[in-house]
Amino acid sequence: MFFHVIKDHKTMQEKFESNAFDFIFSISTLQHMEKEDVWCYLKVFHNLLKRNGVVCLDFPDFSADKSFKVFVENAVSGNGFLTRMHYFTMEEIENFNETSQF
Repeated sequence: MFFHVIKDHKTMQEKFESNAFDFIFSISTLQHMEKEDVWCYLKVFHNLLKRNGVVCLDFPDFSADKSFKVFVENAVSGNGFLTRMHYFTMEEIENFNETSQF
C-alpha cells in the first residue's frame, strides 16, 4: 500500500517494521497533539525511516506573528477549544529533533 493513515504512535510502531519507509510526512497534524505525543511520534518516525530517508513535518511556529495572531484571536473569541492548537517555538522544534535522534 502506498498511503497509510495511522491513529496513534503505538499502532504505527506495531504495524510496521523498523526501516520500512523512505519518506514520512505529517502536514498540519502535529500541532493538534499534546507535545509529549509529538515527541513519541518523532521517535517512531525515526525508527521507521530507512537510512537517508526523509521526514517532512509542517506545524506552526508560535514565534511567527501570523501564528500568534491566530492564537490570540481564538483565545479571545473562545474558539480555541475547536482546534486545540499547540504552538511550538523553534527552540522546542530543535530540541524535539535532537532528542528524538533526528
